[in-house]
Amino acid sequence: MDFSSVTAQLKAHAERVYPEECVGAVVRNASGALEVREFQNVSPEPRRRFLLSARDTLVLAQEDLVAIYHSHPDGSDQPSPEDLAQAWEGTWILVVPVRGGVAGQPSARFASRERIRSSS
Repeated sequence: MDFSSVTAQLKAHAERVYPEECVGAVVRNASGALEVREFQNVSPEPRRRFLLSARDTLVLAQEDLVAIYHSHPDGSDQPSPEDLAQAWEGTWILVVPVRGGVAGQPSARFASRERIRSSS
């Protein structure tokens, strides 16, 4: 799967769960192709925050994780301080802005111990 297909899947997921935040991951499968994994947002405040379940976190720990993504309903494409604090080192943070139920282009930041680096 190419990156434009990944982006389309992320946007569709974000629109489907609006006005709540979606959450998921982009992983690399055994053949090296990218795949999108959608997860349930178990946050007690799903319109303002995302949270992966312990089970989903364990599943992701076994994957070749490329990125964690989530949406910002009626918000910006910039990760919040909380988003940055939750970032998995060595992966991308993708944020999909959704305004009025329509998803925009995701932003991307790389999470490293030294800094969070923007791709834009």
